[in-house]
Amino acid sequence: MIDALAVNINRHPMIRVMTSCAIRELHEDGVVVDDDGRNGLIKTSAVVLCSGGFSRNEELIRRHAPALARAQRAGASSCTGDG
Repeated sequence: MIDALAVNINRHPMIRVMTSCAIRELHEDGVVVDDDGRNGLIKTSAVVLCSGGFSRNEELIRRHAPALARAQRAGASSCTGDG
């Protein structure tokens, strides 16, 4: 499914995919990103935020999902909530 999504996204020149960057601010007309130390406003009408989750971050589990504190963890060890 992800492969099919990637193929279709790549067919649309108006869609820009950015990975391994941090969103610093959301605005009505765009988003400020930190892309490897370079900050800038990207004007856009839509933003999709994706993250690996935080299943491997005990502090975030306690704060946002305390009912899962004793649950078995799923997901990669990199799922620490840092995007």
